[in-house]
Amino acid sequence: MEALPIVRTILLAAAGVTAKRTGGIHLNVATQGDALPNAVLMSVGGGEGLSHEGADGLLHDRVRIWARAKTAKEADQLGTAIDKALHGYSGTVSGAAVQLVEKVLTTSDHDDKAEVQRSIIDVRIHWRRAP
Repeated sequence: MEALPIVRTILLAAAGVTAKRTGGIHLNVATQGDALPNAVLMSVGGGEGLSHEGADGLLHDRVRIWARAKTAKEADQLGTAIDKALHGYSGTVSGAAVQLVEKVLTTSDHDDKAEVQRSIIDVRIHWRRAP
């Protein structure tokens, strides 16, 4: 859960993501009536890292991102921009040291009858809390 604001901050700073979205980047659920395309971030797992020598001091969180839009094409374009912004990212975000963000999964949830189409991206973030 702690990694969600970190991922959100990275995405808000990414020009490619900003260019593909009209709505916000939300934690857990989109605000009702928010403009599309938008994104929703959810925590789907995590824990402390271990090595053969014991705890490695890193946290390893998995985050699922729904790139949501009115059309499948727009959802896919936003999803691609999110993937490009996150996969391989490392740096410092709000004092937290992000060692690596890596893509775990991409898929889509497109249905011609649905009002909202989704491109789904799962990432794993390896990070250390701010001191």
